[in-house]
This record gives sequence, structure tokens and C-alpha cells, in this order.
Amino acid sequence: MSDWRRYIDVAMRRTKKSPATWKPENEGDEIRGLLVSIKKVESQYGLSTVAEIKTDDGMRSVWLSKFLLNAFDRQVIGVGTVVSIVFLGKKRNRANTATYNDYSVGKVLRNGIVARPG
Repeated sequence: MSDWRRYIDVAMRRTKKSPATWKPENEGDEIRGLLVSIKKVESQYGLSTVAEIKTDDGMRSVWLSKFLLNAFDRQVIGVGTVVSIVFLGKKRNRANTATYNDYSVGKVLRNGIVARPG
């Protein structure tokens, strides 16, 4: 088996053993922890991005929406960063035709304070 096939095989096996998914239900629900990995996985909707975060309660997966991916990019949040994601609830888009999940994303500083933009 070639190296790249072995790499894909290992990556696919890891995908099947992903940690429990964080599913916020109420405004103010938060996940906070060390960002361990960001990877692409095949889902029922096509190729998706998943972050794995090591929290005080163990490993959790967070499916990164376009909104969350953009927030990570803007704040240069990468593997090794302690991150906080707070669910702000469902919001209406500007055209008032659909709803989306809104989040506040920030880096957790050494003193425990969360640095959020704006």
C-alpha cells in the first residue's frame, strides 16, 4: 500500500471514531478547550470541516459552519489555541428569509479571559 493510501486509510478510520459532537441547544451554551485538530470529513452533505476540542470533560467534535470557519480565520485560531465558542441562538438573515445559528468565538488567554473581536 502506498504512503498516501495508508494516510487516507488512517484518516478515514479516525473519522469513524470521532468524539461526541457538541450540540448547543440554549443561548449561552459554551464549549471551551484546547483545539487539537481541524480536519475535513465526508458527511451526508459532502465534504465538511470538523474541529476536535479537548475540554475539561474530554474530547468533543464541533462541525465548523462557514460562519465558524470565517471566525477562526479572522482570529487566526489554529491547532494549539485554547478557544471558546458560545452559542448566541438562532438569528434571522438580513433578508428575513431564513435563520442561522449565531456564535461568539474567541481565544482564551492565560488568565482565563476570552479575547473576542469587536
